Formats: sequence, structure tokens, C-alpha cells
Amino acid sequence: MSRCQNLILTFSMLCMVLLLSACGGTAPASTEMGDVPAGPPTATLEPTATEVPTAIPTETPVPSATPTITPTPTATFQADFTTAGFYTAGPLTGFRFLIAVELKEPVKGEYYALVKKNKEYTCEVLAAYPNRLYCTGRQAAAQDYVTYQIFETATDRPVFAGEVWCDLPLR
Repeated sequence: MSRCQNLILTFSMLCMVLLLSACGGTAPASTEMGDVPAGPPTATLEPTATEVPTAIPTETPVPSATPTITPTPTATFQADFTTAGFYTAGPLTGFRFLIAVELKEPVKGEYYALVKKNKEYTCEVLAAYPNRLYCTGRQAAAQDYVTYQIFETATDRPVFAGEVWCDLPLR
């Protein structure tokens, strides 16, 4: 490059610098962080210790020597049907049917049976046979097998179930 071109380039750069510095102006009076005072910086404040209120101690409950136990109800059946077995079944007069189960101990409590899931039978213990539960109701079928379940009346819990053959009803 020639000396003349160098001089023109330097002069134009100098003009640009002057022009740009003239457009800059002064710094704004406030910024996003808040007001900034104009002028030289001032002394910085040092943090001081402030007293923090403390909580007043309260009495903590001490566990008692004997814990309190809340009883929870448990299911107890009135009779033990775990060893019960089917005894007999058969038609009765008037289109009724009988299902009987036998236990190893006397039957206690009240029971009902459901035959074919929706036919309710009443159940009773005969004084002459305290270990047997006799359930009777309308005959649910003829010459067919039907399922039955015996329930404890107080809890509606099933205690015994089975399947039995229904013969022709007696008239």
C-alpha cells in the first residue's frame, strides 16, 4: 500500500472513533438493579451482627412406661366349620329341598344358605342333633347339580360351600 493510502485510512479510522465516542453520551441515571448514584464510589457498609430471637423451650411429652393398646375387632366364627362335612340332601314335600352339614362340635349361632347364588335357605339346628345344621328352601333345580354356600348371619361371612344333586321334587 502506498503512503497516501495509509494516511487516508488512518485519518478515516480516527474520524470514526471520534464520531462513535461523541454518540455514546452519559451513563443513564438508573439501571435494572435500581438507582446508581453519579460520581465517585462511596465507602461500603460492613454487615453487622443482629440478634435473632430464640424459641422458648417447651416441655416435650415423655412416652409412658406402659403403652396403650387399642383393641381391634377380629373375626371369630361361632362354630368351627373347618372340619364340617356334607351330611345329606334331598327333596321335601311342597317343592322344598334340604341340605344338611355335620360338625364335630355342637353348632352355635345363626346361619343361612344361598343355593345357585340367589335362592335363600333358612338354617336351623334340631335339638336331637346338635352337631348338624339343616338348611331348607324352595328347590332350585330338578335333576341337576346346584352349588350352595352357608353364611353366618351376624357377619355374612361364608363358612361352608359345596355342590349337591337335586332330584325330582316331591309333591
